[in-house]
Amino acid sequence: MSTVATFIRFRTFVPASGKKARLLYIVPHTLNDTTNTIPDNDTEAVITLTAGLCFWALAAKFAQTTNPSIDADVIDYQRKSDTYAALAKEKFSQYANFMGIGSDSGKGAGGAAQAGTIMKEFDIVYPWGEDYLTHPSNQR
Repeated sequence: MSTVATFIRFRTFVPASGKKARLLYIVPHTLNDTTNTIPDNDTEAVITLTAGLCFWALAAKFAQTTNPSIDADVIDYQRKSDTYAALAKEKFSQYANFMGIGSDSGKGAGGAAQAGTIMKEFDIVYPWGEDYLTHPSNQR
């Protein structure tokens, strides 16, 4: 059995220690009656983004609607457009929180989860000062 791994190497840019490098990539997905290629962990984020785009389209539709000259139609289209725009903004903010981006990212329970993977160096030293068998310390 062979394992294929893909690595990303920066050729002209080296991130500073402790800084994050974000990579944007696009993966096509299929969603129909029989097939769903969206990972379960991403479903809520995809639904939230889709709702935001739908609200944004409704806001644009009502923004283009003009008030009729006959008073029979009493709908306030500007208010409807503003309402849908506010709903779209809320959904886009929720999506940003799901993705760990934006001003609320990384603020703990009330904010968004950190996107990606976090790695930490895990140095453990025996209380009596001995080295690990395969990881001797250079402190002597």
